[in-house]
Amino acid sequence: MPRSRAFPIKIESLTALYLFGFDFGFVSMDMDVSKLVSLCVNLEFLCIEDVSGLNNLKIVSPKLKELKLSISRQTTLWDKSVEIFAPSLQSISFIWFYMGNYVLKDVSSLIEAHVEFDSREELEDFACWSNLVSLLSGVENLTVQNMWMSRVCILLFL
Repeated sequence: MPRSRAFPIKIESLTALYLFGFDFGFVSMDMDVSKLVSLCVNLEFLCIEDVSGLNNLKIVSPKLKELKLSISRQTTLWDKSVEIFAPSLQSISFIWFYMGNYVLKDVSSLIEAHVEFDSREELEDFACWSNLVSLLSGVENLTVQNMWMSRVCILLFL
């Protein structure tokens, strides 16, 4: 019998995790993604990009220092949420990551945040953006891209 060349990954030893391009379709994988993150007890960097099917994502990671959430392809926003508990978090990015509710718990180490949404015309998108920006208003280094204001300025000059 041939010996396996696969090396088992000890998930608890991971310090970085990059989840990219998942399309869960009609199945919500929140619990699996949330559980995976919680099992990575030494995680310092997490990036979730181009993922659909997340409804109530919970990120609980005491050692997490950097978090990037980008391009959540959602259709209905108001019933979706992301909850983050990360007391060591120093940097966070939300790039086109639309959710109806953002909850930040014990992010007392947060010093840098970046928020960027596209300028889709739905009012609920603007509400998501403004709610998130208000949650991050006390962050020392907050970078915000406001595509709605640029669209308004362009329309004023036409």
